[in-house]
Amino acid sequence: MAQVLLATTPEARQQIYQFRYRVYVEEMNKNPRGANHAERILKDELDDTATLLYLTIDGDIAATLRRNRLSETPLPNLIHRALEIERFMVAFPKDVLSFSSRFMVAPKYRNSSIAGAIVVEAYKLAREQGILFDFSHASPWLVPFYENLGFRRYGDNFLDVDAGLQIPLVLLLDDIAHLQAVHSPMYRSARRVTTPTVTRDWFLEAFPKAADFFNTYQHSPEEVWEFWLHKQQNHSDQPVSIFQSLDREQLKKLLRQGLFHSVKAGENIVRIGDIHSSVFVVLSGIVQRQSTIHSNTTTTSVLNPHHFFGEVTLFASLPSPEQVTAVTDVELFVLPKQAAMRAIKTMPDAMCQFFLQVSQSLCERYVAKDVTYERSTDLSSSNINQAA
Repeated sequence: MAQVLLATTPEARQQIYQFRYRVYVEEMNKNPRGANHAERILKDELDDTATLLYLTIDGDIAATLRRNRLSETPLPNLIHRALEIERFMVAFPKDVLSFSSRFMVAPKYRNSSIAGAIVVEAYKLAREQGILFDFSHASPWLVPFYENLGFRRYGDNFLDVDAGLQIPLVLLLDDIAHLQAVHSPMYRSARRVTTPTVTRDWFLEAFPKAADFFNTYQHSPEEVWEFWLHKQQNHSDQPVSIFQSLDREQLKKLLRQGLFHSVKAGENIVRIGDIHSSVFVVLSGIVQRQSTIHSNTTTTSVLNPHHFFGEVTLFASLPSPEQVTAVTDVELFVLPKQAAMRAIKTMPDAMCQFFLQVSQSLCERYVAKDVTYERSTDLSSSNINQAA
C-alpha cells in the first residue's frame, strides 16, 4: 500500500538520507556535495530546516521530496541569484516563497504514478501553508517532466557543480488555469481551492520570456510544425535525418513530447558522467562534442544544425561518455527516452525507423573506420575434425 508521510522523527529523516544515497551515489554513480560515504547518506545544510516528504510502499521508501520555506531558510548564493529570488521578494513576502529539491523516485517506480502522488501531497501542504511560488531547477532533459507538473521556465541557465547545466523553474500554485492546460496531476486538488489568482499577471509581466517557453508547448500542431521548419537551415521542408522516417503529422506529435531549449555560447550542455537518457538535435548554432569511446581515446567533433548527440546513452541510464559544449549560441530539441518510448505505442512503424537511425549512428561511432580485422580460421573444417 502506498502512503505519503512527513518525516517527523530523526529515524525517518535518516532513512530518507540513506535512500538518497542509494539513488544518487550507488545507482547514478554521482558524488554530490553532502554525500557521506562512511555512513552512506546524502544530507546537506538545507535539510536542517526542510520539510521532508516521503512515499512508502509496503514499508519501503519509493520516493522523496524536500521543501524549504524561504522565510526560514536562506538559499545558497548561487541558487538565490540564479533563481532571481530578489525580484520576487520585491513584490511578495518571503513566507509565500519556497524551494523544492532532492526529488527522487526509486528506479522501478519512475514510469508509474508514484511521482505524481508525492507531488500532489506536497502541493496540498504548500497551499495550506500559503505558498504562492515554489522554485526549483532541473537539467534540460528533465524539464518536460517538470513542465508537465506545472513548473515554468523563466530565467537563464546556470551551472551547478553537481548537476551541471540547470534551468530555473517556478510553480505558481494559484494559477489553476495553467495547471489545467498542462494536465498537471495537481490540477484536481488545485481546482478545489477558490482563492483568486494573484501571481500570474505579475509573473508574466516580470518575466515575459516565460510566456514564450509555455507557448512552444501550447501552440496548435500546425504552429509547432512551422516552428520546426523555421529552425531548419534554408527553411527546408524535410525533417532532420534522425526524424526522416516520420511524416508531417508524426513529427508534430513527437515534437510536442520534447523540449525546445536555448543554450549560450560556452555552456556545457552535457558533461562526462551525466545521466540524461535523451537525444539532442541541433536546430541552430554549433556545438563541440568530445567523446571517449574507442580504446579510451578522446575524439573531438563539431556538430552543426541537423546533427544530433546523446544517442550513446539514450536507451540506458548510464553515465555519458561525452562532453558537449556550445561553441555559439545554440537552439536544441531535446527528446527524453520516456517520450520516445511513448511514441512507440502510437506510431510503431515510424519509431522503428527512428531507432534504426540511432542504431546506425551508434555503429558508426563505436566501430573505428581505420581499424582492420583478420577473419578467424579457428572453426575451419580441420579444426572441427580435430575437436571431434
